[in-house]
Amino acid sequence: MKRELIIEIGTEEIPAGYLKPALFSMRDRVTSLLEDLKIRYGKSETFGTPRRMTLYIEDVDYRQQDMEEEVVGPPKKVALDEKGNYTKAATGFAAAQNISLEELKIITKDKKEYIGFRRIKKGEPTLEILAKHLPELILTIPFPKSMRWAAGDIKFVRPIHWLLALYGGEVIPFSIGEIKSSNFTIGHRFMAYNKIHVSSFEEYKDQLRKNFVIIDIEERKNYILNEARKIANEINGIIEEDMDLIETIANLCEYPVPLLGSFESKFLNLPQEILITTMKKHQKYIPIFNNNNELLPNFIIVSNTEVENPKTIIEGNSKVVRARFSDAEYYFEKDKKIPLSSRVESLKNVMFQEKLGNYYEKTERLIELCNFLTSSIDKNLEEKTKRAAFLCKADLVTGMVYEFPALQGIIGGELAKLQKEDSDVAQAIYEHYLPQSPEDPIPSNIVGKILSLADKIDSLTGFFGIGIMPKGASDPYGLRRMAIGIIRLITEMEINIDYTQIIKFAYEKLKDKLTKSYDEILNNLIDFIENRFYYQMQLLGYRVDIIDSVISTHPVDLCNAKKIIEVMHKESQSALFNDLILGFKRVANITKNIENCNFDVSLFKEEAEKKLYEKYLEANDKINQIITEKLFNEIPIVLANLKPAIDEYFENILVMDKDEKIKNNRLALLVSLRKIFSKLMDFTKIQQ
Repeated sequence: MKRELIIEIGTEEIPAGYLKPALFSMRDRVTSLLEDLKIRYGKSETFGTPRRMTLYIEDVDYRQQDMEEEVVGPPKKVALDEKGNYTKAATGFAAAQNISLEELKIITKDKKEYIGFRRIKKGEPTLEILAKHLPELILTIPFPKSMRWAAGDIKFVRPIHWLLALYGGEVIPFSIGEIKSSNFTIGHRFMAYNKIHVSSFEEYKDQLRKNFVIIDIEERKNYILNEARKIANEINGIIEEDMDLIETIANLCEYPVPLLGSFESKFLNLPQEILITTMKKHQKYIPIFNNNNELLPNFIIVSNTEVENPKTIIEGNSKVVRARFSDAEYYFEKDKKIPLSSRVESLKNVMFQEKLGNYYEKTERLIELCNFLTSSIDKNLEEKTKRAAFLCKADLVTGMVYEFPALQGIIGGELAKLQKEDSDVAQAIYEHYLPQSPEDPIPSNIVGKILSLADKIDSLTGFFGIGIMPKGASDPYGLRRMAIGIIRLITEMEINIDYTQIIKFAYEKLKDKLTKSYDEILNNLIDFIENRFYYQMQLLGYRVDIIDSVISTHPVDLCNAKKIIEVMHKESQSALFNDLILGFKRVANITKNIENCNFDVSLFKEEAEKKLYEKYLEANDKINQIITEKLFNEIPIVLANLKPAIDEYFENILVMDKDEKIKNNRLALLVSLRKIFSKLMDFTKIQQ
């Protein structure tokens, strides 16, 4: 018999950015438990609001599957005498296990022989298993930050106020601290704060909706987006469909109510990005634009409460945003009067990181790192990148950034523009923190790209060099985002940069401050960046085996690796892909662990091996050309041209010839063939 499982953790307000990763982890932990304990289950879904995390699983088996269990007794040499009869050790073991001697068998374990037996262990009821394991599963859900409350024994993202836990309509009995599991949830904090008893998931959803809680994050997002479009359209405006912002807003409310707010047109004299960033980052408002992408003096508030007269909410939020804009206007006018270049000296008083020094020292390193990069990318960019690096952190000592930290970089770019700095330099300062998420664009000009890359590699090298690395869900310095930024900059700039050389240069500039050796830092960073690259390629939808096969041969060549992955993934969708790969896998498998590739052409007597040798020479030249000239789209052509010769070779040639000299010569040719293709990928990792 199968039943549905519902788990809801009711808490105080969870930070918006914590919710989705926590829900993913919650589902992963519970489904992994079910799989490990052989409990079959159906579809699983997660739902959440700021005040609740919910997991729903269909068709969960009533009990574990029965499992065969192997019980190992004493070693064979102790359990059997010289004649093969059971000793007292064996009879004692059988008696203790309540089995007959006839049931004993010889069991091999870790290459040693024992006596023992196999029995069927009856599965436990699912309800009992869940009651036993859920408290620990819930309390080990990872969050960037957690807190303790009450007596301080319980640690979770926020204090837990209720626990709904139902299996087949029956309460799963357990407790966390003083909170006992139950069959009730709680409605909206302000509009329907009452207990709601439920017995099924359909009832759970329906009753919560009646009590002003929409548990589906995607439903809240779509509702906010559609209502925001309608509201903007009513004033002939449009919204920027910033899905990160929409998701953040959706995770801040249980019952979204979009409303139109406004501010005085005089504030439109401020740089548009200041107003947009203030609304989006600080207030979580949705800006409204006209058809020319110019900001209108309006915005959309998303309230978490439905009221009869929304005027009070609108006026309150409009008052807040006007106050923020007035502060921005005051500080911006004041900041304009001081050149950015005059502020750089003051960066000596702004700490970057306690062990890594201040921002003035970081600025000096950025200048040198940018010079190092431009020397290999384009020496003509040296003056612009040097100037951008010199000024890029100066806005950290402006009143605007002090008051509105999310505007760092943006304010520097705006001030640089007003102070008649080169336009490329101003734009580079403005954008050098990009990309800060997988969805962000990279900087729009090459100066900004170089500066952004230098900044991120300096920071990663420094943090790893003092032993600060992400652990679990905790990443307070955003190091994963920096690594993804580095990957995107290198791959989207489409220039071959060996980032290990940049790390080495950064290390030399930082080494007096670091506690880790260069080799330790480099190895950790290569693993870290490679893992982020693997994750990024998966997000883009590429085949995991192809990603793995290419990364294993190009761990630090991100640009070429991405292009090869793209080409081979596309090729894998053809009907002939598996057949095409088979021959190359045979070459790789037969030469596994063999490195000798010195062959004697004069020993090739058979027509098939002569032909393969000729094709090998052609392929060697072509693959070197592909890598040198970045002609990766031609990889499938080379494979197709070589495949018939490989197939014919294996059909007509006995590689493992009785003559050792002939055998080794044939293997050496195949090793040479394997090595030229290992410049592209490891074919043994391709799944067929």
